Amino acid sequence: MRTVLSRTIFAVLLALFSSLGVAASARPASAAVAPCPNENGCVRAITVNGFIDQINADFIRRAASEVADVPGYSAIILVIDSEGSVISAEELNDLVVDLVDLPLKVTAWVGPSGAQALGGAAELVAALEPSMAPNTRIGDVGVPQLDQQRFGDLVTSTDTSLRETVIDNDEAEQRSLSLRTDAILGDHALNRGDVAFKDVTDDEGRPKRELLTTNITIGLPVTTQLLHTAASPAVAYLALAIAIGLLLFEFFTAGVGVAGVVGAICAVMAGYGLAELPLRWWALALCLFSAFAFAIDIQTAIPR
Repeated sequence: MRTVLSRTIFAVLLALFSSLGVAASARPASAAVAPCPNENGCVRAITVNGFIDQINADFIRRAASEVADVPGYSAIILVIDSEGSVISAEELNDLVVDLVDLPLKVTAWVGPSGAQALGGAAELVAALEPSMAPNTRIGDVGVPQLDQQRFGDLVTSTDTSLRETVIDNDEAEQRSLSLRTDAILGDHALNRGDVAFKDVTDDEGRPKRELLTTNITIGLPVTTQLLHTAASPAVAYLALAIAIGLLLFEFFTAGVGVAGVVGAICAVMAGYGLAELPLRWWALALCLFSAFAFAIDIQTAIPR
């Protein structure tokens, strides 16, 4: 009995301290941004990968707002490759409003080639004067989440089938969902019309434009990226299954070992991911009940 109690206390304390560490690492660090080192200006490119969860939303808001009033910055660009949004409609509206109201214009580029903007990410993109790289996709919006009184029906107004279907960059341009096709991020910056450039000629004598600004690309820090990864359905449910298996294994073996530590960490990751994702609580309850039933089955099989 004492062994069982000590294991239980250890698991609770480990989960508690792990949760505190998770919360601390998930909170974006606020640091002053240095002025642009280029007299011709700087462009901040904010890389957004995966689902737009609370971590990504906070990161986008902070990364955009912290340079909006910094001398020398001339443009903010979201580089989007997202399967959708898992934040509420209210939070998505707040994010778009915050970006649109910044003193420095924010635009969106779906890229590089092979990227996509689906669900709520498609609405976010459509609200920010977007362009798309070749071989990119947009659509599968579902029920529109943005306030139509302020933003209108940005995506499905041209075709309600976009609530369930996906189109490529060429078709998006034909439907005025995308302003143009920009092969690379530099093309998107040039075509905004508000960044410094010069006219040059290439090796074959053809005229082209060359950016004079400095492109500063930022993404999620590694520790925060780990939590963002945990908020994807595949990782969250895999972590839940691993946590259940390892914690049950640890519970019925002597001492506290590696299995218990790994199981507790997986439990924290699964808890965070499931809290971020849309969830049917009765389904989660069934998973936990099955773990309880499995524990009973293990207990009855242990020789006395």
